[in-house]
Amino acid sequence: MRALLKLLPSLLLGLAWVSAHAAGERPLTLGVVPYLSARAIVQLYRPLQEQLERALQRPVRLVTAPDYITFLDKTAKREYDLVATSPAFGRLAQLETGYVPLARPVHSLEVLLVTPRDGPLQSLEALRGQIIATTDLLATLTLAGQRALRERGLVPGRDVTLRATSSHANSLAALQRGDAAAAISSATALRQLSQSTVAEVRIVTVLSTTTPLLYLASPALAPPEVETVRRTMLEFANATEAGRRFVDELGHGGLAPIVPRDMASLDPLVGDLKAQLENMR
Repeated sequence: MRALLKLLPSLLLGLAWVSAHAAGERPLTLGVVPYLSARAIVQLYRPLQEQLERALQRPVRLVTAPDYITFLDKTAKREYDLVATSPAFGRLAQLETGYVPLARPVHSLEVLLVTPRDGPLQSLEALRGQIIATTDLLATLTLAGQRALRERGLVPGRDVTLRATSSHANSLAALQRGDAAAAISSATALRQLSQSTVAEVRIVTVLSTTTPLLYLASPALAPPEVETVRRTMLEFANATEAGRRFVDELGHGGLAPIVPRDMASLDPLVGDLKAQLENMR
């Protein structure tokens, strides 16, 4: 008892420090678009979360959403302080909600059309009248894939049917069950899935290329904090061993500052996104 009494002042001081720390700074929220399972997102983005916490000296919560439309809605309501989001979502958030571009991956994303490894599909023309699986109808990968299909004479909704599955893993599973003749995916997504799953598909063609992801900050953050986040992300990704592992896992190849033309180039996809949203109403 006497030993406990001697420790009591130290324990109370520690509790007071924790309480003050918790009350002093609310956590920042880093929202990641749900292109993978929540478990995979937490595993992939935890290194960035931890680096931001160290640099900002405040907690950072890593969150996602159950689907793309929910993520888009939460972004529009500024529920995320920072976002790792699909390019069309990012440009829309900049134009309509004032989100501030931070960084983009160095590598582009190849939009792939894949089919079962031993399946008969050899050309796009053979897809006419078939079902194509994709993660979400609002995903930039889907929007870019649809645009490429239209340019090659296959109009979604008329010549082919796109079916959302909620994840890349589900899209590939749909191929194996025979529920779809092909799927829209990417080399990065295939790398992040189990090798046994990926071994069962083959690439038919590269439909197009696009920016894989954009990092942006809410306009609610103070400009100095936004600059700290930008600097931290660029230094972490490009100048530290842990950061290089992080971007390698994501297939980013590093991070680069975003320039105005990067964002303006996404306007056609934003138009496609708005049209898709209108169709869903």
